[in-house]
Amino acid sequence: MQESPVCPICGASEWSSVETFVYARRDRPVRRLLPLVKRWQLLRWLARVLLLARPRRLTGRARLLSPHEARLRSVLYEVWFPGQNTVTLTTMYCGRCEFMTYLPRPSAEDIRAKYRYLSDLNPPATGPVNTPSPAPATVARAERVYRLCLKHLSTHPDGQSLSDLRVLDYGGGDGRLLQPFLREGHRCFLIDYHPHPLPGVVKLADDWTTCRDDRRYDVIICSHVLEHVSDPGPTVEFLARRLARDGLLYVEVPQEIWGGLRLEADPVTHVNFFTPCALEYLLERNGLEVVASQTQVGDYEGATSEVFWALAALRRGGPALEIGAAPGEQDRLSEGVPHAGGDLRKLLYPSRRATLARLHRLSRRSVRRGKPKHDA
Repeated sequence: MQESPVCPICGASEWSSVETFVYARRDRPVRRLLPLVKRWQLLRWLARVLLLARPRRLTGRARLLSPHEARLRSVLYEVWFPGQNTVTLTTMYCGRCEFMTYLPRPSAEDIRAKYRYLSDLNPPATGPVNTPSPAPATVARAERVYRLCLKHLSTHPDGQSLSDLRVLDYGGGDGRLLQPFLREGHRCFLIDYHPHPLPGVVKLADDWTTCRDDRRYDVIICSHVLEHVSDPGPTVEFLARRLARDGLLYVEVPQEIWGGLRLEADPVTHVNFFTPCALEYLLERNGLEVVASQTQVGDYEGATSEVFWALAALRRGGPALEIGAAPGEQDRLSEGVPHAGGDLRKLLYPSRRATLARLHRLSRRSVRRGKPKHDA
């Protein structure tokens, strides 16, 4: 675990603390009263944000957990802090790019060890499996991504043939977001640890470190991936190198910052917390330009949540990104302070009116963030 890492988005070391969370082995899972416990925890969070509209000053704790949360928590005691009965994590933000994380922060090896441990707890199925039909929310999300990418490809300044596209989904599970592209006859590829991609989807590798494919792609999808990885920069740089000159990269991350972070129960699933500013800066720092962006509310993995997505293309007039170079070797094209700003303070210290408006948006399930550079 890293005690003093540099910011994985901008490389600065301008950390400021926000909140402190404490986790103990004796915190126990509950079953019979779990729905009541979860409702009570949600009501406490809503009351705190509405009344105080700021991060908590007292230590965050969650002593009653679901069985799933208890399994995730065991990563702290068995993998990241072996032998410790109590773990303290402090959420921090970068003063340059508005990115949030917590310290101590897991390294790349810590993340790999986490997934090995969780895989041992729940071994994946072997051999052919009957893949269940995707949930309606997943189908709707796949169609939204498909329409968005096709619209912007059709209006691309250099022109773009919309037949026989080459599409890559990075971290897409079995490739469910590729189904609309498959339906229309496009060639679809996948990089993910999932052992059984959907019929018609070609798996290339488990992750970018083991991928030897040197093709370029017209569309690359990276949805709900960057919040899990130890260093988002090399991941985005790898994807930018695989992007065709007229291609588009679609990135989506959850928007989880609101009056602080809700890490009381589960501190190990997500290690990166993005503001729109931080995500756009990450893309621009790796040779891309954002052509559209939006915040909206929808269903993800059975839960209603707010997400931020951005659609990016290779920067016009910039140097080509060579596939042969290892991530990290590309000259950074934007090393200064991000051009955008002010997102983080509004999210950490929301007004009561803003909180009520957000709750209303969540109930209506859709909201735009400003006016994108191209309407989406």
